[in-house]
Amino acid sequence: MEFEWIQIVIALIASVLIGFSKAGFPSAGIFVIVLMASIFPTKESTGIVLPMLITADIIAVIYYRKTVIWKHLISLIPWVLIGIVLGFTTMVGNAAGAIMAIYLFSKGSNKQDFIGTNAWFFLSVNLIKVPFSVGLGLITPQSLWFNSWMVPTIVVGAFLGIRILPLIPQKYFQLIILMFAALGGIRLIFW
Repeated sequence: MEFEWIQIVIALIASVLIGFSKAGFPSAGIFVIVLMASIFPTKESTGIVLPMLITADIIAVIYYRKTVIWKHLISLIPWVLIGIVLGFTTMVGNAAGAIMAIYLFSKGSNKQDFIGTNAWFFLSVNLIKVPFSVGLGLITPQSLWFNSWMVPTIVVGAFLGIRILPLIPQKYFQLIILMFAALGGIRLIFW
């Protein structure tokens, strides 16, 4: 697999957005899917994005490790497994972001609890997707090599998210996340 310079530039921008969304503003990553799908075929895009998401998930899990609410996660496990096995949408559409946002806000999660719990949830879901993605030929040695070049910009994005999050009041944080979730839902309907 050979990459053109425009693909590399857009992937770098996408990687910053991934880090930012995972460590600061979950659901903002909907723009990443659109960006990557605009420059890569679906199969390649999916295989490139998943390891980038996992990298950012790991950063968020490490940073927000004390803010996870385990009881919220444990209750979701059976539904996630059913969704991955039966629901192709969770494999390629990353449709769970909007649902997870609504779920965590309905539980009264503050910003840090929201991000810590969200990070663990998506790290788990994304790791479960890896064997399927490898088996389908979506993740390849070439895509992983490409991913390795994205790690520094994912870290930069995560750092920005971590720094900006405390500046946003809780009510605006919720509004922003729910707006991104609504955009993600609209994208799934029309795309």
